[in-house]
Amino acid sequence: FQRKQLLLLCLVAAIAAVVQAADVTISWFIPSTVNPLPESTTVSVGDTITFQWNFAHNVYIHPSGDCNDRDAVFVGDTSPSSYTTMASDVGTLTFACDVAAGAHCNAGQIINVTVVEGDPPTTSPTMMPTECEGFFACLIAAIVNFFQRIFG
Repeated sequence: FQRKQLLLLCLVAAIAAVVQAADVTISWFIPSTVNPLPESTTVSVGDTITFQWNFAHNVYIHPSGDCNDRDAVFVGDTSPSSYTTMASDVGTLTFACDVAAGAHCNAGQIINVTVVEGDPPTTSPTMMPTECEGFFACLIAAIVNFFQRIFG
């Protein structure tokens, strides 16, 4: 029984360390019902958002707030690709994948990021679920999501 408590404590500590981090890493993939992307997250001005992926993706900022790529701003097409928020970004930024003429975005590979001045509210998640491969990776992603919803 002590071993389970120790593992749980380590998991909570690891989650807390990531949530307190100033920078955000987003596992960038086409979501599914089993492994969705969060709809949004909150960061502070000056934070760096890093997108990581394993397959053919890219990252654009969509001023439209949806999959319309008019006036889209290129962030990157190699993993990892990063964007550092600026004071002019305060509000909502929409990041999307425009691979296959927007098919990835239309399949749900899109996320809204709220940029605030100062520290983001503690109730806003800053840790993204990861694309999981295999039972244990999916189990850990589910546990992380569970704690994220409980503790914010």
